[in-house]
Amino acid sequence: HTRYGTVTGVQTCALPISDDPTLCEDDIVVLCPSLDAFAPIVESVFGPSADSGLPDHGAPALRYRVADRSLRAANPVLAAMSTLLSLATSRFEATTVLDFCSLPVVRARIGFSDADLERMRAWVSDLGVRWGLDPVHRERFGVPSAVRTNTWQQALDRLLLGSAVATDERTLVFDAVPAVAAESDDAALAGRLADCFARLRPLVDAAEASKPLAEWIELLETVAQRTLASAPGEEWQFDALAGIFADLLDAAAPAEAMGSAPELTMTDLQRLVEERLADAPGRPDFFRGGITVTSLRPLRGLPYRVVVLLDLSDAGLGGATSTGDDLVARD
Repeated sequence: HTRYGTVTGVQTCALPISDDPTLCEDDIVVLCPSLDAFAPIVESVFGPSADSGLPDHGAPALRYRVADRSLRAANPVLAAMSTLLSLATSRFEATTVLDFCSLPVVRARIGFSDADLERMRAWVSDLGVRWGLDPVHRERFGVPSAVRTNTWQQALDRLLLGSAVATDERTLVFDAVPAVAAESDDAALAGRLADCFARLRPLVDAAEASKPLAEWIELLETVAQRTLASAPGEEWQFDALAGIFADLLDAAAPAEAMGSAPELTMTDLQRLVEERLADAPGRPDFFRGGITVTSLRPLRGLPYRVVVLLDLSDAGLGGATSTGDDLVARD
């Protein structure tokens, strides 16, 4: 009943429960300042909670729950929105695009399967995809549009051309794009990927523009609806996103009314949304039995019999960092 070990450099010790038969899971709280980072570790080590009805993986059968993970960590739509904003200003590197397409909410909307993702990874290797949607997209990063190789558009053109015509030992070239032999399902998958890029394109094209907040929010809502899909019965995930957008608009309303609201760049918008996502609390999940794993704040005043502190590190317990150009605060 007593086990010692090290988790990410923190010495840990399981309690000798056999010495106190009155002690149960409900008496234990685990306080962790870096909850979003440690929650997956807790779930991996403990396995499914004993009251979940799921089979365990050899770990002790304990009842537990992670009580107040941030909303972004618990909401795939919000997590995907954060990724979407980063992707819109990125160079569309091959790995970045594949990671985005692998998100469950993107797969549900576009229709990518496990086999599709494996095939797309093979395209990256076989067709030499490096970065950039197309030559026009790469111009903003200082590459002349005359350089057309190694983009996603060139790979899709080669696949679609190879699907449309019969290729033999004589290579067919159209507009400097050589066709490649395509498998039977490649055309459909290439079409889904091209459709995904088309749905993202309005946000990518706006990445270098400045717009009022309301126009940005309208664009984000449109792109999110076209590229993301929640699981059946999980519509609250989009409701949470709509709530964050409504909060942003409410906060900007006084400045809008006085005509003094500035136009925002994509970087400004990304910072605003990220701050809201970071601050948004998750659904409370307290007092439903089992070991409670939570951040330091919500339950620190309650009289648990056993209090476990996880992640006593500078990163976990460090004070709030300043943002912006406040040099005094930074000092």
